This record gives sequence, structure tokens and C-alpha cells, in this order.
Amino acid sequence: MVKTLYGKQHEGMNDINWKDLEAKAVAIIKLCLHINVFNRIISDLKRVDAKFEDEDKALMLLNSPSASTYENLVTTLMWGKETLDLEEITSVLLGFNQRKKANDESSQGEGLVAKSN
Repeated sequence: MVKTLYGKQHEGMNDINWKDLEAKAVAIIKLCLHINVFNRIISDLKRVDAKFEDEDKALMLLNSPSASTYENLVTTLMWGKETLDLEEITSVLLGFNQRKKANDESSQGEGLVAKSN
């Protein structure tokens, strides 16, 4: 993943897998930046005495444009829970990205093994 950040393609990786890995890295970076900006906006609003319940902040994050990438996950979170917690939502969004990346990497590895026979 670090080579991806520096724009260096791994040896033996084909161009299709490289482009896919780059896209995933960009998606993770965008999500992290989005969460940071969201938290900064909430902090700025608190400084001018705006008050938000934790559940309201969680709903704002789930309804933000960046979260639309995770539409099925967002729907499940919004309708599957009675209360929403901002920390939990942030963890779920970031964890979802990590699990997706791990699943994709393991399936690519299996594909490479299958191709080598």
C-alpha cells in the first residue's frame, strides 16, 4: 500500500490490479479527509455555541456526500439501530474500507495462484 501512495507499481502486478489498488487507496484517503473536515466543521460550530447531539452528528456524517459511496452500509446503519453514535459510525465506515480492501487483496491472491497453474 505504501508503494501505491508513492505511485510505484509493485513488481509483477498487472496494470488492471494496479489501477484497482490506486482507486482503493484514493477512496480510503478521501474518506479519512472527509471525516477530518467533518470533525473540524463540528468543532468550529461548537466554538460559536452551536449544540449538536451525538446522534445528530452521526446522521449528518451518514448523509454527507462522501458517505453516499457506502449507500448500502449507510442504509443498514440508519435503519438497523435505534440510536446512532458518531464514534461508532466513524469506526464502521473506516472498518468497512479496511475489510473491503482485505477481502479484495485475498481474492486477488487466490486469482494469482489459480493463474500460475
